[in-house]
Amino acid sequence: AQEPVAWVEEKFSLFPPALVQRNLSLEKILFVEGKKACAWAAHLLLRSQLFPFLVYHAAYGEEKELRRFQLLAEKSRTTVLLLGSKPLASWPIALSVEIRAQMAHVLRRR
Repeated sequence: AQEPVAWVEEKFSLFPPALVQRNLSLEKILFVEGKKACAWAAHLLLRSQLFPFLVYHAAYGEEKELRRFQLLAEKSRTTVLLLGSKPLASWPIALSVEIRAQMAHVLRRR
């Protein structure tokens, strides 16, 4: 059985039929278009401990915000996938991957 997933974006950009084509059940995914409250929404979702996986594609402010995500994710036993365009070397993240031309390159592994 597929585990529930929370997907938080500032402005919704995902194309759900693409997920269905890959045999993913949309009934198990909570989509949140958070606008300027994405970080707040992600914090609430992590605190709920209902989602073993959270995808976050929005601004997150300072590195302190990332640290809060990390602590909440550890406490709730949630895997968080942060999607962004400019990784920072000091992120408190276990794995940082860059994808270009359909090739993945590991930038940092902790």
